[in-house]
Amino acid sequence: MLTREESAEQAFSNYRIFCDKHLPKLLVTDPGKSVLLRDGRVIAVYESLDSAYDDGMNQFPDERFSVQEVQDQTAADLGWYSHVV
Repeated sequence: MLTREESAEQAFSNYRIFCDKHLPKLLVTDPGKSVLLRDGRVIAVYESLDSAYDDGMNQFPDERFSVQEVQDQTAADLGWYSHVV
């Protein structure tokens, strides 16, 4: 199990990778949707944050995942459901 500090670093790492690597493409292909992230990878795209979060809980019982909305990121926001434990 991750410590609180490790959890925060994992969430921030997912966010950085999301913004740098995945967001530009997703803004074109899936604007307004939500993505499930694990270890910097986009696992799936969903219609809502709730759907992404629920699927993340089902797929990853260790709770090491993040959920992010596909929107223009103008401020550091780790996502409403950043849920890395």
